[in-house]
Amino acid sequence: MGQHDHEVAVYETVRELGGRVAAFVAAGLAAGERSLMLARPTLRLAVDDALLASGVDVVEAERAGDYVPLDAETTLARFLVGGVPDAARFMALASESMPDDGRPTRAYGEMVSLLWERGDVVSALQLEALWTAYSRGRPISIMCSYPVAAVSQADLGDVARLCELHTDVAYAGDYALTELTTSSSDAASGVLVPVPAAVAAARHFVVDVLRSWGRRDLTADAALVISELATNAVTHGGSPFRALVHREQDTVRVSIEDVAPSWPERQDALPTDLDGRGLAIVEAVATRCGCSVSPQGKVAWAELSA
Repeated sequence: MGQHDHEVAVYETVRELGGRVAAFVAAGLAAGERSLMLARPTLRLAVDDALLASGVDVVEAERAGDYVPLDAETTLARFLVGGVPDAARFMALASESMPDDGRPTRAYGEMVSLLWERGDVVSALQLEALWTAYSRGRPISIMCSYPVAAVSQADLGDVARLCELHTDVAYAGDYALTELTTSSSDAASGVLVPVPAAVAAARHFVVDVLRSWGRRDLTADAALVISELATNAVTHGGSPFRALVHREQDTVRVSIEDVAPSWPERQDALPTDLDGRGLAIVEAVATRCGCSVSPQGKVAWAELSA
């Protein structure tokens, strides 16, 4: 990461997140930067263990003021007013923790995740914007994180806004969606962030849902369709997306909803082209397919039947 970057990492386990945060902190320490970490105790232990395993003397770094770990809950409470982030208090706290002395700083924060997990998405996004505002014009790079369970069940528009507020979106660990979706006897869905691993996660999700419905006859075609539609959302749209599977009698509809402004277009690929066949493949295996407007963007869909 470079100065002024603001990365968000979606994670499944604290151990996987701890390794990514430790790498972020260690790179800063190696470059002579100050590292500020605002985390819950469980993550703090995971990060310290990973730093020690990589050869970082955590005690000495903390004693020298190069590594500054703070408790996320306690720090968050210092600038909340009526449960909402107060801009003036946050800026004062940021100046205290990251003095404007010209020294580059790396800051990891778990406070936004605390707000999101409590259901206060608005405050979480406000705090993200405050982090960006404080770092503007200063040699600061920022990293924050959200558990995949909280993201996959969130509103697609909120996740889109979350991605827009960051320069980079990453995933820590293996992307698994099956147990993190909203589902019923006839429908299942989950929101994924725009990273390459999301395509495979959407594919496994659809296959697992169809198997649970006893529709193994459709898994191959459905996996192909969802892969193509999800790839469009990630590669061409750069958008978080909602993967949906719905069944009605003998028909199964597989859909991808995203917020990208561009609509999918069928390409006439040459025999030597390595891509450009996505929609042609979908049309070939689907009974019907199309793209529709949704309240937050568009839905690309395909229907399959035995």
